[in-house]
Amino acid sequence: MMRLAVIILLCSVASSGCFWGDDGDEIDINERYYLRSNRPGDTYHLGFIDDAGIGVGIVNDPIVAVGYNKDYIILKAKSGHYMYYIVSIIDAGNHQTATENIEGVKNEKSFNERITELASADLKFTKTFENQ
Repeated sequence: MMRLAVIILLCSVASSGCFWGDDGDEIDINERYYLRSNRPGDTYHLGFIDDAGIGVGIVNDPIVAVGYNKDYIILKAKSGHYMYYIVSIIDAGNHQTATENIEGVKNEKSFNERITELASADLKFTKTFENQ
């Protein structure tokens, strides 16, 4: 009887989506891309929701700044030093396709040169998380 109660309890917790460590922050960029932290106040990482509706991390370096427009997402990450990424936004696909549309890791100079080549005046960092 006790074993049945434990099984019912575990099944109800699993079906409710309440798992330890599932209390992080999430910021939606659009219907496919999002920033996610494991815990409130923790560093953010970029995720992508694939055609099957499954969210997968595609840039796992700690993001300290983000900006985007309808075509691109730009990321500044820090892991000992600054790293830059340019993500071409795709509307469909899987994890591999999303990953193939990431330019980076870039240093600041090559990042700025590429932004100039893209001629996207509205593409600049709009949100920072550096003080976290």
